[in-house]
Amino acid sequence: MKTYLFFTLLSSLAAFDFSEEARKYVDHNVDPCDDFYRHACRLGGSSYLPNEIITEQLEKSNVNENSKEFPDIENIAINGFPEYTENLGEFITDIFKEICESGQDTLPFLAELEPLITQWSGERTDEKCIGHYCLTHLAKDPDCNRVENYLVELINNKLKFSEPLEYVQGAIHNIHVMDMFLKTHNDHSLENMNNFFLELKDAVIELIMATPWTRNHNVSESIADIVNQIDVTNVMNVTRASIAKVLIDCNNLYTECKQNYANVTSPYISEYCFYQARFKKDFETVPITNQIVAMSTAGAGTLYPHIMVGEMWYQIFINTQSRFAKLGSPGFTIAHELSHSLIKSSPQDLLLYFSQEAEDCIQEQYRSSCREFDEGDCEITEEHFEENGADVLAMQIIWKLFERQYIDREKRIVEIRGSEKLKQLFYSMATNLCDGKKSVADPSDPHAPNNVRINALVNHPAFEMAFQCSPHSRMMKSKTKECPVYGESAPQHRRRFFPKK
Repeated sequence: MKTYLFFTLLSSLAAFDFSEEARKYVDHNVDPCDDFYRHACRLGGSSYLPNEIITEQLEKSNVNENSKEFPDIENIAINGFPEYTENLGEFITDIFKEICESGQDTLPFLAELEPLITQWSGERTDEKCIGHYCLTHLAKDPDCNRVENYLVELINNKLKFSEPLEYVQGAIHNIHVMDMFLKTHNDHSLENMNNFFLELKDAVIELIMATPWTRNHNVSESIADIVNQIDVTNVMNVTRASIAKVLIDCNNLYTECKQNYANVTSPYISEYCFYQARFKKDFETVPITNQIVAMSTAGAGTLYPHIMVGEMWYQIFINTQSRFAKLGSPGFTIAHELSHSLIKSSPQDLLLYFSQEAEDCIQEQYRSSCREFDEGDCEITEEHFEENGADVLAMQIIWKLFERQYIDREKRIVEIRGSEKLKQLFYSMATNLCDGKKSVADPSDPHAPNNVRINALVNHPAFEMAFQCSPHSRMMKSKTKECPVYGESAPQHRRRFFPKK
């Protein structure tokens, strides 16, 4: 029987500082002014650095607390059945024979069996049974051996039981892993994360209200209202709740089945009830795969008015000590998602107005970075604009918070040039997209290659302040004019207008 690894201890991830771990991956043989991305993210290193660091910490921890939500099926998933066979025909006929020969009514069992073997045999129908998989008439046959032989021939050892068991084992394993992450949260850390998100929103609203083109066309208030309605959701919480509901329902169905067949002594009754419970939830179930769990861990996305953030970004926030590193990661990722609703790339977007001048400026910077740092088939098209614009606006939002938290609060504008705090901001942003493979363009991906996205941040004056690069360096030669989307320096009058259809 195939089993899943169940971790064996824990209450929380081992303490670590994410930003310090990330700095270990810096390639000091590459000058940051020559190619900042490959300086911060060495070629041949991690396939995806944030996930690798979190996974490494996860492997140092373990979990052993069984769930009280679905105890019966969890016990089976971990310890197995009293008797087990992958052959569906073997345990079905064994149970039927006992029911029949003890003089009990076989009709409920055969009626319950019809949809199970009809669907599991591969038949696609909305009917509870079709053709020779209709069985209830057999309840009228008094010859138990004859019906048993018919069932054996019908099922013919072709239907295997392993998939439902593996599904539940995998689901419970994923619940354990997610619980290990989620148990690191406390009210204080969640409040801090929520306040951080509110600060990001407040910063972008300040930029919007100071923007010449939004004021000139009377859209400042409407765009600010778009921001006010955005919230943030931890995808892992949602995924965990969906998986748990399926398992709880399966557990209830399993318990009900065991009670219905309390008079059956067959050692296979637990296996049969487990199979039935999983089958009855089949069409309501959420996909429970490693990919789904990976998305709830590392993903981030926007479906207005919701920003969906994977658990990894919460862990980075919790396990990053420096507030300046937090601005870079997870700040840049969340600000990027926040910016999506404020960049107009099609008539279907939320905004009625957007600056054409800002769009042209942004695209030119990305084309310049693409030409200078091409690692394979790099090309910037109109399809990249929304993601490019979200990166540029995210940098503006992060910088606004950096100014508030460091320059305005500590009044050290003279000391900021070349400071480790400012460098840490950029290193953390690079970590978000760090991939040790070459950044080869993917025509199906609306994002520019990772190295272009990070190196294009040279467009913001903060990069030169941090690394004080020579005007003749590759990074500074790739820089075009600054491209503020919102704020006092944003374009004055020119705008892009999409009339409502």
